[in-house]
Amino acid sequence: MGAKQSNMSAAQKQQYHPAQKRAKPRSSSTASNTAATRHNNKPTQPVANPIPQFDEQQCRLLFKKYADPDTPNTISPEGMQRFFEDLGLSVEDVLVIAFAWKMNLQTMGYITEDEWMHGMRELGTDSIEKLQAKRPELENALNDAEQMKEMYRYTFGYAKNKDQKCMDVEVASALWSMLLGPKFPIVHDFLTFLQEKCPVRVVNRDQWQSFLEFAATVSPDLSDYDETSAWPVLFDEYVEWKREQA
Repeated sequence: MGAKQSNMSAAQKQQYHPAQKRAKPRSSSTASNTAATRHNNKPTQPVANPIPQFDEQQCRLLFKKYADPDTPNTISPEGMQRFFEDLGLSVEDVLVIAFAWKMNLQTMGYITEDEWMHGMRELGTDSIEKLQAKRPELENALNDAEQMKEMYRYTFGYAKNKDQKCMDVEVASALWSMLLGPKFPIVHDFLTFLQEKCPVRVVNRDQWQSFLEFAATVSPDLSDYDETSAWPVLFDEYVEWKREQA
């Protein structure tokens, strides 16, 4: 009886716990389809925008468009004016100075072919459209203190006659109005002083370099002007004139 019960118990176990069936192997086509599905479900990687290439030939052709027919390796003032008009700029726009600084031009009103090719390559531009896209970068430079200081220092050598050590006061006045006038109220009164009193005919490098600090640190009412500081004599004369106006 005990053995029989044991056998029945085993049979019952087999009835209620049947052996698991072996899974059928997948066909090769099914496996391939599954792999393809998994591959297609992978997240798509973003495609990076290609870096614009500098086209040297296109850049040279653009230069020739503005070059002087009599001196084909140079853009003269007339060509410069047409060039800036195509950029949407007036020659009196302060961005013209920012552009010259970025291009490291050496003589106001002129661009040599070597300067053009080197500067355009540094900017990564070979067309009017690419140059126009650089406008925000130039505007940011004007609003950055360190870049503005560097640009201001560059401007003296760029704007003065190459055979002179000084800059004509008329040129200096125009540049001060462009570069510093919108930022510092004292500039307007100082330019009025130069026009009315005519104390100098030229501006030397020390006067030019010092004027940026003078305009940035001295208030228009001159209440914080320190007469013991080593300012150029021209600035002392301006202060004396200004106080006489009060």
